Amino acid sequence: MAGIKEMYDESEQLVGWAVEIKTERSSNDGKGWFWYEIVNTTDGTATVAIGNGVAGCSGCHSRGGLDFVMTSWPLR
Repeated sequence: MAGIKEMYDESEQLVGWAVEIKTERSSNDGKGWFWYEIVNTTDGTATVAIGNGVAGCSGCHSRGGLDFVMTSWPLR
């Protein structure tokens, strides 16, 4: 399972991406997910998160997401 989110600013310009990929059978409090987020479309070093179990990602995604996924399915 994986999710990819494009992030836009108020002027509708693409400013980054967030990716989550389930890497283990169990979510394991977010440690079973690989998280990646970047907030600059031209600077590849502007990562906010990268790795399994990133606290800032899994902390938010555990608050109402189903298995750390915040988007309803099927997409609307």
